[in-house]
Amino acid sequence: MPQWNRDRTADIASGRDERWIGECTRDVAAALLPFDHHLVRIAGRGGVLITYPWRAAPLDEQPEPFRVQVSFATDRGHPPAPDSVQRLIDALTFRRWDGSDPPAP
Repeated sequence: MPQWNRDRTADIASGRDERWIGECTRDVAAALLPFDHHLVRIAGRGGVLITYPWRAAPLDEQPEPFRVQVSFATDRGHPPAPDSVQRLIDALTFRRWDGSDPPAP
């Protein structure tokens, strides 16, 4: 079985791992944090919510806004996020991300 290419930056930049980003408040980040790698929908497409980067430090020590990432590389094998999480995602504005850090406007 092929292994995932661990060069995430190259995968994102090339489009192999299409990612979209949005921004949220600390309170929304706290609500989303436990649902890392859960399936959410954006514009009718299933993608995987990525929140693990927020675990690097306590949320109250990190600056706002928080960058919400959704990966469209695959949606197989991930549990669906609860409706409450999907409602939070639906309230955010997302755009495609090229992997730059910080993301280009």
